[in-house]
Amino acid sequence: MCYACVPWQSAARGTWLTHLPHLVLPPLLGAAPHSRARQAIAGFVSGIYKATAAFQQVDPSLPPLWQAITKLDKAGVEAAIRAGADLNARNAAGDTPLLYIAREGHYKFPPKDIPLALIQAGADLEAKDRDGKTALDVALLSGWQNIAELLIKSKAQTGGVAAIKGAVTCPDCKRIIAQYAL
Repeated sequence: MCYACVPWQSAARGTWLTHLPHLVLPPLLGAAPHSRARQAIAGFVSGIYKATAAFQQVDPSLPPLWQAITKLDKAGVEAAIRAGADLNARNAAGDTPLLYIAREGHYKFPPKDIPLALIQAGADLEAKDRDGKTALDVALLSGWQNIAELLIKSKAQTGGVAAIKGAVTCPDCKRIIAQYAL
């Protein structure tokens, strides 16, 4: 299985989106990370996620911040932040919002959207998941280079990257590791 399938399978949960990387990534793998083609596809896929999230049933017992994150609702996230939401509250899987976003990726959560709002509000960049990995580690291992780069630029600690960089398979994440000498 190629590196692109793993995050897509968890995000797409067996839908046709599972196969999207095979349809669009091969011609783009040689393209620059910030090329117009990649940006257009990212915008298209993000739009699909947001449109489908609007119809998703959300567990009403979740705190408002987690409800908004589940619905990909930036305004809801911002309202929860203003209301004093715990930015590091963990979900049933043990993830904080940033860890969850690092797993789900930059198509579902464009970096300048919900992730940036959480970081600017003071979310813990160093919170660890059940395996002891930070959001930066998770983003790099999951192939979400845009989330990883946002975390690095937001001053996430990078010392743990040395322990996982041999397991990173995404070419863009490898480029980021080299670019920032991690």
